[in-house]
Amino acid sequence: MRVVVSKFESGAVLNVDGRIDAVTAPQFRDQLMTLIDSGYTRIIIDCALLAYISSAGLRVLYEAANKLEPHQGRMAICRANADVRRVLEMVDIASEIPIFATQEEAIQGLRYLG
Repeated sequence: MRVVVSKFESGAVLNVDGRIDAVTAPQFRDQLMTLIDSGYTRIIIDCALLAYISSAGLRVLYEAANKLEPHQGRMAICRANADVRRVLEMVDIASEIPIFATQEEAIQGLRYLG
């Protein structure tokens, strides 16, 4: 797994390439929590190059969303392929973390959601 971070205003986009599974989830968690601890309150997970996400990866997403909540922070997911989207839908992640088609929509969505 490789993560490239780009920043916007009070937010960051994590472009994830590869797999988030039991082996890579701790690394992904560390990167995500470091951003949140550094004051980023808008986080977008760009899944365009994400091939697979396991339950370990899903736990990291939920943990990050919960950590952002007390700081009025929000997280979003964008550009998930059909396989990743199917996993996200199975656990109804969109009820807590909105899913957008594009990165631009995700940025606008987080602005709108406050």
